[in-house]
Amino acid sequence: MYKLKSVAVALGLLSLVLGVAAPSGAQRSLAAADSPVGPDSAEIDKPAEIDEPLEIDEPAETDEPDEPAEMDNGPDPEIEAPSFPRRNTPALPPVELDSHSHNSLFSIGFPADWTVTEQDDAPQFSASAEAEVVDEATIRTEVTWHSASPREVVPQALDEIQANGYTVARYDAINIDGTTALRIWLTDLPDEDLPNALITYIGYADVTAAVVSYYPESTPEVDNLINGIHQSFQRQQATEP
Repeated sequence: MYKLKSVAVALGLLSLVLGVAAPSGAQRSLAAADSPVGPDSAEIDKPAEIDEPLEIDEPAETDEPDEPAEMDNGPDPEIEAPSFPRRNTPALPPVELDSHSHNSLFSIGFPADWTVTEQDDAPQFSASAEAEVVDEATIRTEVTWHSASPREVVPQALDEIQANGYTVARYDAINIDGTTALRIWLTDLPDEDLPNALITYIGYADVTAAVVSYYPESTPEVDNLINGIHQSFQRQQATEP
C-alpha cells in the first residue's frame, strides 16, 4: 500500500495523464518514488564481487559411478513474491443501471433498487444500497460537479488526501465518456462501516466530475458494481438553439 508521501506518485501520474502540474512540494519523479514491489532490479542483476579466487577441491577417486547432479527446479515454492496492490477482478456480466440526469449537465447510472437523492448543492447526487441489496454490503456513492478544470480540482483533492493521512492502495487512469479519468482507491478511512473508497476524477476542459463510492470490503461483485456505476458517467452537452 502507498502511504502518505507516496501520494506524490499519484500526482506524478496525474501530471502525465491529465497534464496537471503537481502542487508545490509534491513534484517528484516516478522513477525516484518508493517501489512497493521489491528490491531494485539493478541490484538483483549486479554480479557479486569476489575478492579471492575460490579453491576447488579435487574430487576423490572412487569406483562407484557418480551420482547425477540435482536439477535446479527454480525458486523455493515457499518463498512468496513481493505483494502488489493491484488485483485483477474476474470478468462479471455488466450491471443493470437506471440513468439519472442532473440539470442537463451530466447523467450517471444506479441500480434500480438504490435510494437516490438529488440536490443543487454538492454532492449533486447521493445514492446508497442497503445491506440486503448487495450481498450484505452497504455502499454509498456521491457525485459532485465542479465548475472548474481538473488542473484546479484534482491537486486540491490530492492535497486533502495527503493531509488526512489516508492510505492510497492503488491508482490508475482509464477512459470514461471519451476523456481521461483518474481513479484512486483509498483504505483505512475513519468510517468503520465504510473504510474503503474508490474516487474517480473525470476531467474536461473547464469542468470536473468527482464520483466517490464508499464500501466496507472489496469483493468481485462489489468491485464490478462500483466500476459499472463510475464508468456510466456521461456529460450532457447543452443543445444549441
